[in-house]
Formats: sequence, C-alpha cells, structure tokens
Amino acid sequence: MKRIAIIVMSFFLICRPSITLAQTTWEISEFHSDITIEKTGSVHVVEKITVDFYTTQKHGIYREIPYVYQSNNDEKKYTTISDVAVLRDSHIEKYREEKNNNNIRILIGDPNKTIDGKHIYEISYIVKGVLVPYDTYDELYWNVTGSSWEIPIQKASAVLTLPFPGLHQTACYFGKNGSSSQCRNEKISEKQGVFSTDTVYPGENFTIAAGYSKGLVPILTVPKPKTFLEELLQPSIIALYCLTTKRNKI
Repeated sequence: MKRIAIIVMSFFLICRPSITLAQTTWEISEFHSDITIEKTGSVHVVEKITVDFYTTQKHGIYREIPYVYQSNNDEKKYTTISDVAVLRDSHIEKYREEKNNNNIRILIGDPNKTIDGKHIYEISYIVKGVLVPYDTYDELYWNVTGSSWEIPIQKASAVLTLPFPGLHQTACYFGKNGSSSQCRNEKISEKQGVFSTDTVYPGENFTIAAGYSKGLVPILTVPKPKTFLEELLQPSIIALYCLTTKRNKI
C-alpha cells in the first residue's frame, strides 16, 4: 500500500508543472535582464519581458521588486528603486507604483483598456544599495525575476556588465528560496558575465551572483525609510507649523 502511495505521489509531482501550464490563459515566453553596475555604485536594470495573452483580455502585467532584504541574522538591508520607465512594444506605457510589504509593485497598463495577443514589455529602473562588501572582494547578489509571477517563465536570462575590468567569478541559482540548484553562468570577459535558466515556476527565483575587485565602485548604503510620524516630526516641518500658527494668531 505504501508503495502505491509513493508511486501516486511521484506521478503527481512529475505531472504537476504540466497541469499548471495547461491551466494558464497567458504565458511569459522570455524574461531577459541587462544589469549594469555604474561607476557611481548605482545599478541600472533593463528588463525585457515577452508575453502572450492569447485571446485573454488583460490590462497588462505587474512587476514586484524587493526594496527591503532580510539577512541571515535578521538584519534588514534597505535599497531604493528610482527612475522607473516602462515601454510596451517600444511605446511609452502607463504604469503606477505602490508598496506591497517589502516590495515595490509596478502595475503596468491602462486600467480603462484591455489588450490581448503578443507584447514585449521593457522596464528600466535604477537601484541603489544592492552591492555588498566583503573582506577581499565586493559582490552583486540579485534576484533577476523575483518570485511573485503567477505563471511560469519559459526562459530567463541576464547579462551583467561592470564599468571597469575586475570581474572575478559568477554564479547562478534557481528554485525556491534557499535553493542551491545551479543554472548556466559564464564569465565572458573581465567586465561581463552571462546567466540563463529554463522554466522558472511560480514561487521560484532566478538569482545571479558576481564577485569583483574590492573598491571597483563605491558601495552605497541606504538608511531605513522614515515612518510617517518621523517625517511629520522633522525640524523643518515643525518650524513651518510654528511659523504658520504664529502668523494666524497675528
């Protein structure tokens, strides 16, 4: 009986991805990211996401990007995401941003209009605070796709470019959080590395790592964002309030 149960469970696990694919009404055929570490220590990311909605009417897609990271010792690392721009099929596309837990969510598309068929979205943005210093080298450790997609990504890839020669090593991982499953990666020059993997399922990540010469670019740090109350209690705000109150009394 136990043997039958094991066989049935194994069959279910093997077939589960196929069932997931069959139930989707649209697909992401490719997710490619060009990641450039700038001389300033900022990281410029340009993502090209190829989708096919088939006959499903959709407003667009959304992209979630973490801006708060939790370390193994429960310390939080903060980053900023700015200068967001979005294109659909090489034309400027409407979008809006909102914060969702520790992520920035970019909702892409016109809320008053639906589309179907094949489209290519291009999302670009600047990230600060993601480079990490170590004793003998510095590193970029970056989750390329995120894990919030509701459907599989059929193919994912990335190209990392440094501003100066100094790339030492590259690595690539895919799967659930904490997975050590490795994907294809190669250092193709002193300034560039390439990474790729096949299907990335919902809840899985495609993460790259690159170690490079220490001090090659500045390591930027981002302070913890101020709460609403902290913003309200800033000296400049208090001074403005007092000045306004004084004038009203006069």
